[in-house]
Amino acid sequence: TLQAADRIVFVSQAMTQHAIQTFGVSPERCATVVNGINTAIFHPQERNSCREALGLPPDAPVVIYVGRLIEAKGLGELVASATKLRQKHPDLRTILIGDGPYLETLRGLIAAQGQQDRIILAGGQLPQTVAQYINAADVLTLPSWSEGYPNVLVEALACGCPVVATRVGGIPEIVTTDNGCLIPARDTNALTEALDQTLKKAWDRPAISRNMSRTWDDVARETLHVCRSLTR
Repeated sequence: TLQAADRIVFVSQAMTQHAIQTFGVSPERCATVVNGINTAIFHPQERNSCREALGLPPDAPVVIYVGRLIEAKGLGELVASATKLRQKHPDLRTILIGDGPYLETLRGLIAAQGQQDRIILAGGQLPQTVAQYINAADVLTLPSWSEGYPNVLVEALACGCPVVATRVGGIPEIVTTDNGCLIPARDTNALTEALDQTLKKAWDRPAISRNMSRTWDDVARETLHVCRSLTR
């Protein structure tokens, strides 16, 4: 399919380079168009108001994960890290938003650590509620083993929320020292340390949000440009 296509649009530079280096796709047939954000939903909101609406304590540290509940998202490592973090942050709440086949395994892992009251499985949520959770959180984490260009990181940053994520796929194209922290995949200790440091740091949340303002209209314009280039 890649060899037969006149143009191929990838959602990250990492995927583009993978196609070129692994499958021998000619660079001139490749275009990278990264994802955008629905800025009408994902934008800064008042933290305490969001916490009140969601029933979260006003002063407790809050870490959130948003995504499909599968093992490859690093959720086993996240449960272990959240348990360790409570030694330094006794009031920590860790909220996992989403659904998937790893749900029952997660329930077991959480119960085995005795963390049912502090690691919360919130289920699937509408985008507006996800945005509230992001604005209520101190940090969003995505400890995946592999990724393309994960929208949830872009949406979190658009809200001004710093992130901790693994150095895989297109994630290094999104996360910088100004908006979060990159860690190796499958490394519970690194995840624990990064979350601890991120919780302790005073982040410039308005600046994080200002630097992540790409919309789906931008994506559409760039995609249209790629399509029109075929007719010239």
